[in-house]
Amino acid sequence: MVSAATVQTLRDAVAHVGQEGSAKRGLLAIPAVWQLASSGPVAQWARAVLGEHARPVRGILFDKTADANWLVAWHQDLVFPVASRIETPGFGPWSVKDGVPHTGLPRVVLEDMLSVRLHLDDCGTASGALEVAPGSHRRGKLGRDEIEALLAERSADTCPARAGDVLLMRPLTLHRSSKASAPSRRRVVHLEYAGSGLPGPLRWPQWSAS
Repeated sequence: MVSAATVQTLRDAVAHVGQEGSAKRGLLAIPAVWQLASSGPVAQWARAVLGEHARPVRGILFDKTADANWLVAWHQDLVFPVASRIETPGFGPWSVKDGVPHTGLPRVVLEDMLSVRLHLDDCGTASGALEVAPGSHRRGKLGRDEIEALLAERSADTCPARAGDVLLMRPLTLHRSSKASAPSRRRVVHLEYAGSGLPGPLRWPQWSAS
């Protein structure tokens, strides 16, 4: 859990990021978010899992409201930003999001990553809290049929949270977010860390230079 002061600092930092009720990438370009992600307890938690060279590589704000009460189907996080597009075996497909090149990552890279979700608001089960399939990250990258088979054999866990709560999970974890049955504002700062650099000439984005 992070302090109430940290929660307020993050709320202030993202107050004018994008449109209310949307998802906004590029959060690591905001100095207050970068500082939190690269130092202090949040960075320490990531390094405790991934090793001393772990670094933040992506930050997204999820801002769900009563007027923007979306759902996200079961999925794994497989596509991430890189500094530039360089065709490399095992990487792809490629795309551009908010002007930044993104690519699908191979399993070996994804297994050396960690997602850290910091809740800026209370998020109960009626507010569209995150649901996860425990242990699914050990199955590697899953196709549609594999996802359906996995969900048929095990039940999902719902992850309600209070403002300041922090959830750590692997990007390969199968997860979803349902529409809220009692909609209220639900902001989450979603940070992702890599335990090491990328192979060959590929590089993670240099957000700290922004």
